[in-house]
Amino acid sequence: MSTNPQPRRAMAAQPVRRSRGKTWLVVTMSVVILGGVGTAAYFLGWMDFTAQWSAAIPGISSSASEEPSIQGWPLTGIEVNVSNRPALAVEMASSADLGPYDGLEFADLVFEAVGEYGNSRITAVFHSIIPTRISPVLSGTNPSPWPHGFMNYLGDQDPSSFVAQAQGAGFPAPFCDFDTEYLGSTAQRQGEMVSMLSIHLSEVSAPMWLWDFTLGQWLRWDGDDPVVSLAGSQLGVTNVLILEIDPSPQAPAGSSVATTLGWGRGAAASGQMIVPITWQRDSNTSMWQFFDEYGEPLVLVPGTTWVELIPTTTAYWSAV
Repeated sequence: MSTNPQPRRAMAAQPVRRSRGKTWLVVTMSVVILGGVGTAAYFLGWMDFTAQWSAAIPGISSSASEEPSIQGWPLTGIEVNVSNRPALAVEMASSADLGPYDGLEFADLVFEAVGEYGNSRITAVFHSIIPTRISPVLSGTNPSPWPHGFMNYLGDQDPSSFVAQAQGAGFPAPFCDFDTEYLGSTAQRQGEMVSMLSIHLSEVSAPMWLWDFTLGQWLRWDGDDPVVSLAGSQLGVTNVLILEIDPSPQAPAGSSVATTLGWGRGAAASGQMIVPITWQRDSNTSMWQFFDEYGEPLVLVPGTTWVELIPTTTAYWSAV
């Protein structure tokens, strides 16, 4: 990948600058950002998997005739009880004014971006564990296209159509390379030690991640308050990716549509270390690719990952 420009070290607390010379495709939702041009979303409350969905999803198998060739779960790299089923992507609202998250602690992969009026919006991807209940859930009138092996859930979707969609979704490709041989992640081998990640998405959304040595996780905070699940546990992840992106000029009033196609700079916090990276995504049905400053594939610690999408014109972040 020598054609990619080298990533810059954006460790200082300063606004992220727009990168030049990029070609972007606008392919995202007006709420959360992952592909396809969508319209506004609305809050639905919670999604209950206790009935028809809970029985159908764990048993859904890939349409491929062969079992997946990888040994671990593709979104976490964890090699335990792998099942040949698609991943489930659910768009969720910020829980700040709606009560604690329910089920989010089971997500393998989470994307966070700026939604309407600066509010945080996330897309949680569940694969290794399908929770029985997820809240608070949003629904958009148009779904975001995802890579092969993902199914996008709309909050008002009929169970039968959802199961039919899932039957042909397949098995997802790995999200990233994982350090399954315990040789050290890219950040652990090349990075700088940090203990706090501050993410300023907007004036009303500025989460923090603090490293917890005992748990070996990045724990999420909202100011001085820990972000906890309905079960009472603080939300934590193994890896945090910070991707600098360009907002779309087609964003509706009061929202911030982001584009995740093309390439950009960012950083990866894995373990207690952080390292500059570049990211690349060629189409809205392809998986993301991540590279270190030498053009080698990024390697993460096996576990869950939270992806912060930072608009280059309005947001900034810092690591200390």
